Amino acid sequence: MHFHEVRAVDFSNIGFDDEHMDQLCNYLEKNPALYSVTLDRNVFTDAGVKKLAKVLKNNTVLAHLSIKGCKNVTDEGLRDLLEVITYHNMILFEIHLDGAQFDESLSKELVGSASLNRAV
Repeated sequence: MHFHEVRAVDFSNIGFDDEHMDQLCNYLEKNPALYSVTLDRNVFTDAGVKKLAKVLKNNTVLAHLSIKGCKNVTDEGLRDLLEVITYHNMILFEIHLDGAQFDESLSKELVGSASLNRAV
């Protein structure tokens, strides 16, 4: 199997940090067939989410992202994702996160904006 054929990855609870996020973002910049990324319960920060959001501006494949239980991600990181989904990326249509961890209206807006991409 070649890496360009991978459709989904689950990096849950493995200590995935901002350096790992750099590597993932470098891979996503090549716009591979990767459709789903699960990053639940990891240690990356808003800086890592900001990098991911930047890459998602041009990615035309990734449709599912899960960041549940990522305690180092704050509302700031969600705002970066929201901006990308609202203005740049019409592909990402499913985002999973822990709503209790974030501002309720912000998390609802992010999930709602992503679900609107499904209709596009």
